[in-house]
Amino acid sequence: MAPSPAITEPESALPSVRARIIAFVSILAAGALGGATGVWFMGTQCDDGCTVGTGLSMWFGTVLLSLGAAVVAVISLRTVAEWNSGRRA
Repeated sequence: MAPSPAITEPESALPSVRARIIAFVSILAAGALGGATGVWFMGTQCDDGCTVGTGLSMWFGTVLLSLGAAVVAVISLRTVAEWNSGRRA
């Protein structure tokens, strides 16, 4: 009986935990900056409070910048993972 070949695990395409944490924190930071920008923008447009407008502007800025940062983070992490897998081969 011939010995069975060694079964090796396929290499993971996941980026390192450190890279994923940095990407997550950068998405949170972008969302906070987007919210702050929305509040600032409404502060320049409205003199007497405008709480609904400020809240909507803050929400829109947070969502918009968070989604943009998430897209950039995903593309960057995939690019780095592909670059590193080509380097290992």
